[in-house]
Amino acid sequence: YQLSQLDTHTITSDKSTYNLFTTTLQDLQQHQTLGKKTLQEQAKSITNWLSGKFVTLLKDHNLEASESKITPAILTELLELLETNTISSTAAKDVFEEAFNTGKNPKTIVDEKGLAQVSDTNELSAVIEEVLKENPDVVASIKNGKASAIGFLVGKAMQKSKGKANPKILNDLIAKSINS
Repeated sequence: YQLSQLDTHTITSDKSTYNLFTTTLQDLQQHQTLGKKTLQEQAKSITNWLSGKFVTLLKDHNLEASESKITPAILTELLELLETNTISSTAAKDVFEEAFNTGKNPKTIVDEKGLAQVSDTNELSAVIEEVLKENPDVVASIKNGKASAIGFLVGKAMQKSKGKANPKILNDLIAKSINS
C-alpha cells in the first residue's frame, strides 16, 4: 500500500487495529462513491484516522483497540461522508469522536448534530452576495490581482453559514461572482 514505516507499525501493532484496517479497506473498495481513490489513497486515509484520532482517543480513554466502539462499518461510513463532501474534515473529527464514545453510526451523528455541509449553490449564493456587499475593498483588491484575498471572503462566508458551507464550493462561487 506504499505506507510509511510508522503507518505500517501503527496498523500492525495489534490484531484489532490490523483487522479494522483490512476490513475497512475491503469495505471501501466495494463502495462506488470511493471508486475515485486508488487503493493506496484509501489505505492512507484509513491509516491517517487510525494513527491520528483513533490512537489519541485510545490513549485518552486508556483503552485497547479491541475495546473501541469503532468498527469497519463506522470508519467506512465516515470516510464516505468525507469523500462525498457531506461533512468537512473538521466535522469528521467530531463525528469520529462521538462514534468512538457511543458506537453510533456517522450518518446518525451528522443528522443529530446538524453537521452536514451546505453545498446548495442557491443557498450559498445569498451568503456570498451579502459577504461581497460587506467587503467591497477586498473585492476591489481581488479584481486588482490579489487573488489570495478570496480566502478572506471564504472565511467570512463560512462564519455566516456557521461553518456549514462547503468551502470549495464557496471559493468557486466567490471567484465566479467577482469575475463576472
